[in-house]
Amino acid sequence: MKIWAARMSELFKRILLFIYFIPFLFSIPVGIAYNVTGSMKLGYYLLFPPVNLRPGDVVFACVPVNKESIEGIKRDYIPPGGFCPDNRLPVVKFLTSLPYQSVFLSKKGMKVGSRFIKYKVLKKSPEGLRLKHYPYGKYSVPGYFLISTYSPLSYDSRYWGPVKNILYKAVYLGKKL
Repeated sequence: MKIWAARMSELFKRILLFIYFIPFLFSIPVGIAYNVTGSMKLGYYLLFPPVNLRPGDVVFACVPVNKESIEGIKRDYIPPGGFCPDNRLPVVKFLTSLPYQSVFLSKKGMKVGSRFIKYKVLKKSPEGLRLKHYPYGKYSVPGYFLISTYSPLSYDSRYWGPVKNILYKAVYLGKKL
């Protein structure tokens, strides 16, 4: 009986590993999520493993909990009830830089390599509350910068800096399924 249980346990582990790695090997969708914030298109997104990432991809990631993001987290700019370390939902944004890429942040925009992404940094929220931006300057970090040019009100790397890892690559499906 113990031998049979050990073999079944080993078989179960192999099946789980197979199920886990197959989506990564073949870029098979792993789920669907609904974006509830206006910083990107509202609606459903098909989720894929975060492989072969390129600037311009739509991605889901957890906002870093740092001194720049604390105020936005307190204001619920990132909805609670998710599985990120601070119990928040992941954000959906455009991927603008890869790890260790040269990134320069300024008041007028972000320069990544030779590409310039124009944006506006808000000093106050629509409610009139002060917004702190991530320090301007040049960065080459092991993480990813995420920006949403979809909405000027997007709470993104302009304010909280780079994220350490990407949870999912995503494709917009629409408001209804």
